[in-house]
Amino acid sequence: LLMTKDGVVVDDSSYQAELLAANGLFLAFFSKQLGSQFGIGEFKTATVHGNEHHLLLFDSKRHQLCVSARGSANANSLDSDIRRVLAQK
Repeated sequence: LLMTKDGVVVDDSSYQAELLAANGLFLAFFSKQLGSQFGIGEFKTATVHGNEHHLLLFDSKRHQLCVSARGSANANSLDSDIRRVLAQK
C-alpha cells in the first residue's frame, strides 16, 4: 500500500486499504518517537513481527510503503525482497 506521509492512501479507497494505512501511520509515528527518544534520528524502515500478521513500513521522501503479510510468512525474507526491488527503482 502506498500512502503519503500523513496517511492518505494513493489509488485505493477500500476499507482494507484505510485500515492498513492506519496501522502503517501508527507504526510511522511510533518509530519517529523511538528515534527521537534514543537519539538515532528518523527511521527508513520498520518491521513488526506478529503471530497473525507482520507489518513492514518503508519510508521515502514523499511517500511510505506499507506491507502486511501473514504471520506464517518469513518477514525477514520479505523485507529483503522488497528492499531489492526498491533498490532497482
